[in-house]
Amino acid sequence: MHFRRLFALLVTALLAATFLHAQVAGRLSGIVVDQTGAAVPGAAVNVYLTGGKEPLLKSETNESGQFSFVTIRPDTYDVAVESKGFTRVVIREVKVAPVQETSLPAVKLELQSTTTTIEVASDVQAVHLSNAEVSSTITATQVQNLPVLGRQVSNLFNTQAGVTSGNNTTNVNGLRPSFSNVTLDGINIQDNFTRTNGLDYAPMRTTIDQVAEITAATANPNIGLGGGASQFVLSTKSGSNAFHGSVYWYNRNSALAANDWFNNQSGTQKSRLNLNQPGAALGGRIIRDKLFFYTNYELYRDKEQSSWLRTVLTDSARTGVYQYRDTSGNVQSVNLTSLPISASTPQ
Repeated sequence: MHFRRLFALLVTALLAATFLHAQVAGRLSGIVVDQTGAAVPGAAVNVYLTGGKEPLLKSETNESGQFSFVTIRPDTYDVAVESKGFTRVVIREVKVAPVQETSLPAVKLELQSTTTTIEVASDVQAVHLSNAEVSSTITATQVQNLPVLGRQVSNLFNTQAGVTSGNNTTNVNGLRPSFSNVTLDGINIQDNFTRTNGLDYAPMRTTIDQVAEITAATANPNIGLGGGASQFVLSTKSGSNAFHGSVYWYNRNSALAANDWFNNQSGTQKSRLNLNQPGAALGGRIIRDKLFFYTNYELYRDKEQSSWLRTVLTDSARTGVYQYRDTSGNVQSVNLTSLPISASTPQ
């Protein structure tokens, strides 16, 4: 009985993971033609992981020579196209972004004279012609290399067109912050009760090594993402056929920092800061081309001081004695508690 419950729980978890990936899946489409530009129907289109030997997805072109993969996990793939009587064409390193449609240029097949395979570099269409969505993707390289304060992914939102920060809140196209949604693998990670600062504060603080890439849909987002005038879709990293990992330690401290202007004015020393973020990540395969794993663990240890400037009354001021300078520059004193109350002053 215990084994059956464990098996049912595992199946449920796998189905839930598949559903969540479908919510942030990308789309891949293209057309296959011959040397004369005529459509090639019935051509086999196989999608492989980079360096993979077994296809993850299979399809065939229709009568117009077109093919489409509606839900495909965001990653980098090799696309192989072959048809009887034509040479096999392999398009390397096709990048599929979350919730976006990746349109390949026309794949041209040549008549087969000998057994050959043509390999071409990916040339993805930069302008989306199939929909009116305005979106862009912050790639994994940008996520890793852009300077980010505190390694918080939300700081990268400001790199996108139409995203501005003012009065300590971030908004898109001048709309209220509550009009924007932030999801991680299809799950909303915002504070959905208090939405006044939805793009800057998230209870689940994702870090750089947990996120593979970010897709920002700032206008006309895909309806499959749910409500929201703009969407920020975060995708977690995953394993691959090759094992890869990293060990890191980031430190930020006040050793070379400048002092605050108000501290300099009052002769106060600068506040101390020592932020440490050590971590490690490991990813790879369990079953080649079928089952992968990725794990990341990161610590956040922040030790800092904050200075507060306060006005402290002197002993005489505490008794009600007020000092001021008259028009001649002389210091005068008056006891506020002994001043007569004017008849016009309300009691």
